[in-house]
Amino acid sequence: MAVESQYKTLLKSDENFQRYLLGSFSSDLLALPVESFGVGTERERATFLLIPESKIEKPHWLKVYWKAIRPELLGLTLGQAVLAAFSLEPLLKINGLSVEQKSPEFLWTSFACLLVIFFTHAAACLFNDFRDHLQGLDRKSSSQGSRVIQKGWSRAFEVRRWAYVNSALALAIGSSLLWGHWFLLLGLGSLTALAVLFYSYMTPFWNRLGAGDFWITLLFGPLMYFSIWISVYSPGVPFETSKILFEEGILLSLCFGLLASWTFQVRQFQGIFKRQAGSFRTVVSRLNFDQAKTFISIEAILFFALPSFCFYWIWKDFTGALILIFGMVLSLYQVWDLYHLPSPLSSKMPQMKAYALRIHSTFLGLWLVALWLIR
Repeated sequence: MAVESQYKTLLKSDENFQRYLLGSFSSDLLALPVESFGVGTERERATFLLIPESKIEKPHWLKVYWKAIRPELLGLTLGQAVLAAFSLEPLLKINGLSVEQKSPEFLWTSFACLLVIFFTHAAACLFNDFRDHLQGLDRKSSSQGSRVIQKGWSRAFEVRRWAYVNSALALAIGSSLLWGHWFLLLGLGSLTALAVLFYSYMTPFWNRLGAGDFWITLLFGPLMYFSIWISVYSPGVPFETSKILFEEGILLSLCFGLLASWTFQVRQFQGIFKRQAGSFRTVVSRLNFDQAKTFISIEAILFFALPSFCFYWIWKDFTGALILIFGMVLSLYQVWDLYHLPSPLSSKMPQMKAYALRIHSTFLGLWLVALWLIR
């Protein structure tokens, strides 16, 4: 006998509330959240559409997985990792050092490092989707998250299972990179874990101070850069010798980290009209709309000018610096639209996140071109 679709409203205090959110209440039915009220309070209630799973048109599981890991954000993780690795060989060259890049050890460590970052990115996105669904953030807004749970493409507990699998893969592959320099990588890994924890669970007080910007810059800048350096290049270059690269590495990694931090700020700025006071994890949380867009625009001028300065200071190459100056001008042209937004309800507001990711991708591409010209 076929089961017809029906609606069911549950209070947070109901013993089945959590099971409906997880999707574990039935093997045949899906509970799609339709409305949620009082999210985050003890009086929270949610209305679910109960529908047979057979009625949901699901894409292939690989497409669901790809959608869930937010491929549009891979430039912030995998893209920056590739850029960091690509920049290290020219740094070795100007300091009279080299590494055999065709050796099996180099090729494996390079590939393994990228796999670790990919699976870590995937696990973080999956855990974030799972947590935001349970906390109600993705249920309140149709523009939040990957929507694979809300569309019924995957149950919440399945998304959590995927997150565990990706975490295990990242840990297993990452353990192979510890050989020979386990102390340094464990130290960097511990700092990275602490940075993620601090960013994820900061109180509103730290949010208002802009501590999130610091952790993002640290995560996507020095921590990622030097983790790749130690994993990929350290086996061929003694650590004592590579100390001379520390100053250039810090400067380069800050360029990458600050650009990532700015991109996160714009993504959060897009939701400034919907936010609760102090709910963001960057300095945007303490600013109103006009202050936030002015602050982000001023940051853009500084952060977009920094790459060309760093490139010329390190490599003394005018062509590469000119390429990055071109990127700065091109990017500031798009920031002009952000600065002149009349209100949070502007028709261009939903495009700001795409603008930020496009600017980030533009700089990644121009960095790679500039570095390729001096290899």
